Amino acid sequence: MIPISFDSAIERTENRRRHLLLGNGFSIAAWPLFGYGALLGTVVGQAPRIEELFDRFQTVDFERVARALLEAREVLCVHEGTNSLIEAIEGDYRGLRRLLVSAVTKIHPAGPREFEEEEYRHAVAFLKRFLGSATDADSLRGRVFTTSYDLLLYWTLMEGLPQLNCDDGFRSGAWRRRESQNVFYLHGALHLVGDRGSTRKRSVEGRLIANVGKRIARDDVPLFISEGSSQEKRVRIAESDYLTAASECFAAACDDADARLFVFGHSLRGEDAHIFEKIIEGRIPEVFVSVRPNDDPEAHAQMGMVTELWMRKRNERSGPPLTVFSYNPAEAAPWG
Repeated sequence: MIPISFDSAIERTENRRRHLLLGNGFSIAAWPLFGYGALLGTVVGQAPRIEELFDRFQTVDFERVARALLEAREVLCVHEGTNSLIEAIEGDYRGLRRLLVSAVTKIHPAGPREFEEEEYRHAVAFLKRFLGSATDADSLRGRVFTTSYDLLLYWTLMEGLPQLNCDDGFRSGAWRRRESQNVFYLHGALHLVGDRGSTRKRSVEGRLIANVGKRIARDDVPLFISEGSSQEKRVRIAESDYLTAASECFAAACDDADARLFVFGHSLRGEDAHIFEKIIEGRIPEVFVSVRPNDDPEAHAQMGMVTELWMRKRNERSGPPLTVFSYNPAEAAPWG
């Protein structure tokens, strides 16, 4: 990756449409409790056998444990007399997914007023670089995609109206595919729910998180992709018209040869290969990835290998050249 300052990246892409892919880092920058370590702490004592898996793998990463359970299931499937073990593992896997959703709601800010107006002002200004405003030319209006489940992006968009040009595709709580949609939750979100083939947006003014928590207690889980492998996530995405459309729109953004893609707060891990393969398959010529300078060398090396793979595979496909830049997320300072 070629190092570049965030300001230089913005200057380099002036008069270009910018698309944005957000990872958990966007939300953690505003609410550090969203880190996996804090999430795990909220569910201690609820599922001792699952908690033991975190200890054995010496991790706080829910997706790491989910992936291990899936791999164990696949191994057992080729052995006879293991049906009861397979059922137990599948039960733990379902339980782990419910724990993750429950943990997010427990640690989530209670409402939008948990944040100061100044923080929202910064976040709106950050998103405006990508979504544009109502007065910007259509050619400069990009799209925003997120893999996070929380409500911070949603709250920021609500705070940014009407100056932000944003449309999540929902009208009166119901989603329908629209050309104007430019905000997408690639893995679902706490305020979205699949309802007999359709997708709806929950809106309980002032107490949405509390309402979601009560629903989860009744096993009414939101539209929330938390599978441990990229392949499992593909399967779940294919079951939802909304998630399928979101994935297709991200593919279209990555195939936008006149645009540029910014990635903020994402670790580029293999569990999300189904997302990043769209960069390889597309024609977008430049991608700007946030890389924290204080991360451990192993994380830096892993991100470097992933982005090298993007460029090599794009070249193998005889696609247009791809250049990947790295910038310090602190310079972007989306929350000030």
